[in-house]
Amino acid sequence: MFRQELFAWKVIKVKMQVSYDDMEEILSKAFDYLVKNGIENATLRAIAQGVGYSPAHLYNFFLDKDDCIIEIAKYGLTKTASMLFEFAFEGITDLGKFFDNVLDVVEKYQPQLRTVYQVATSPVYGERMRKKAEDLQTSYAKYIQHLSEILDCKPEIITPSVFNFISIVLDYVVWNDRYVSEIQIKDLYETMTMKLEKARMETN
Repeated sequence: MFRQELFAWKVIKVKMQVSYDDMEEILSKAFDYLVKNGIENATLRAIAQGVGYSPAHLYNFFLDKDDCIIEIAKYGLTKTASMLFEFAFEGITDLGKFFDNVLDVVEKYQPQLRTVYQVATSPVYGERMRKKAEDLQTSYAKYIQHLSEILDCKPEIITPSVFNFISIVLDYVVWNDRYVSEIQIKDLYETMTMKLEKARMETN
């Protein structure tokens, strides 16, 4: 699913013919570079050195530094969201166990998510980043549909819970307050359990 979404972006402003693997390799290495070094002092030359290419080569893929950072952050957000939802797909049938472990999983991706958050809230990149990330709503709809099939319920039953979960994850990434996030996760678990039970009773 992630590879198809990445290809569908048309993220590269192509001046030359490049393969999908070239595109993914550059975005992946560049995102790792931003996660490690931050966006504050990032230049196209530094990013190019970080991924092992010349700045001139990167201009075959990006319009300028801002375009480069925005596209890298969008790639990182899509990839990280895909990994978190894959974890959900594998563990959501046991809601209790899933919610017990979910913050530990989120912690593994905190540096990546913080980098994306920096770009999305930046006065320089924020508005353009948010516009470019609008198609992620389509991805979320696909994820919710798949989760509803696993849980054997209608998508609208779990849609509010999924977006509440995303908000909790972002709060945890920004504030790193485990105590508050655990309270929020517990409340979400109880709410989601009640909704699913009610939906099943109404179906039966």
